[in-house]
Amino acid sequence: MDKYLISATLRRDGSSRFGSNNQYGNFPAASVAWRLSNEEFFKRVTWINDLKLRAGYGVTGNQSIRDFEFLKRLQASLNNSFYPINGSLSSGVWIANYDNKDVKWEQAQSLNLGIDFTLFNNKLGGSFDVYNKKTTDLLYVLDLPAQAIGGGQSPFVNLGNMSNKGFEIALNYHYSSLAPINPFSFDVGVNLSRNINELTKLAEGVKRTFLLSNRSVQPSVLQEGLPLVRFMDIK
Repeated sequence: MDKYLISATLRRDGSSRFGSNNQYGNFPAASVAWRLSNEEFFKRVTWINDLKLRAGYGVTGNQSIRDFEFLKRLQASLNNSFYPINGSLSSGVWIANYDNKDVKWEQAQSLNLGIDFTLFNNKLGGSFDVYNKKTTDLLYVLDLPAQAIGGGQSPFVNLGNMSNKGFEIALNYHYSSLAPINPFSFDVGVNLSRNINELTKLAEGVKRTFLLSNRSVQPSVLQEGLPLVRFMDIK
């Protein structure tokens, strides 16, 4: 098996959901790995069958918003806008969606460090990973007061930044009997993980915002230093 592994990619994606100023985004990624168990100095360690160190970094983009968010859209609807003309109602034009010309790609930068191993004649295997993922320019609908937008939909905005960091551990044990009569085998696996989520930054002028729930008087809140969309009491 190979001792040294390396890969790299660079993507440039474009989306018609963003305006001409922010239509394209660059998303690089790279990973490296070192299989120590193939090194000469490791040959004497007989109880380790395979040991690999790896690291990876990459940037991904998110464009999950409504189409044409950078344009203000009008609709003709008798239910939402009408005028009495010559004794009858005529349909009027109203603003259905408000625009945000500056909306742009949400980007997630991920760094991962890990170890893969198999031990004791391939009976015990597993992996250990630690990661740090930083998301910038979060895409979110920031609800505006009804008196400010009328009946139109609030636009998507780049609300702020978020971090997710933690670890993941996976262990697997394999047993197999080599008896010629009634051979027996089984596998046991266990996983352990922890993730810490935090909204690290909100857009300028936004300290916190509430998202009311339809099922409870307790809203969720967006606030720096707290997990994204945390439930809390209004006091």
